[in-house]
Amino acid sequence: MNLCVKFDGEFEQLKQDLATLQPYYLSTRYADLGETERFNDKKLAEEAIGAAERVLELVKDRFRT
Repeated sequence: MNLCVKFDGEFEQLKQDLATLQPYYLSTRYADLGETERFNDKKLAEEAIGAAERVLELVKDRFRT
C-alpha cells in the first residue's frame, strides 16, 4: 500500500481493509505463526470478504484509467 500511495493517494483509503486482510495472509502463508481460529468465525470471514472486494474494486478501477 505504501508504494501505491506514492503514485496514487486514493490507495490510502485501503489502509483499514488491508489491515483486516493481513492476518489471513500470514495465517495461510505461515500456518505455524498464524491464528487459524479466525477461519471458523463467519463474522470475521464476512468482514474479510468485504475488505477484499473493496481492495479489488479500487485496484481494478485504477487499471481502467
